[in-house]
Amino acid sequence: MDSASPISRAVSPASLPPPAESASLLERAFQDALLLPDESVMGTETDETRVRLLDAAYEQFCRTGIQRSSMEEIARRAKLSRITLYRKFESKDALVVVCHEHGTGVS
Repeated sequence: MDSASPISRAVSPASLPPPAESASLLERAFQDALLLPDESVMGTETDETRVRLLDAAYEQFCRTGIQRSSMEEIARRAKLSRITLYRKFESKDALVVVCHEHGTGVS
């Protein structure tokens, strides 16, 4: 009877890829995780997300003022993650500028 557990047999050195191949697989997975969606592929969804964020920002700015509004509050109001907000707008200043340029009344 073999005393090794099923897990240790499954992860035996013989079943693992060579170190160089393992490193490249890990590197590729990490790079894929960091890739932002291609906006040309996303198209309308990206535009809708941007509009939701701009609307939420305008509402939040009107409610609490630009100075007291946080990116987290804006993301929450848009029902999106902060990551999504920061992918569209690098800072609150950038968001204020775009709101102003698009005539949402922020000044």
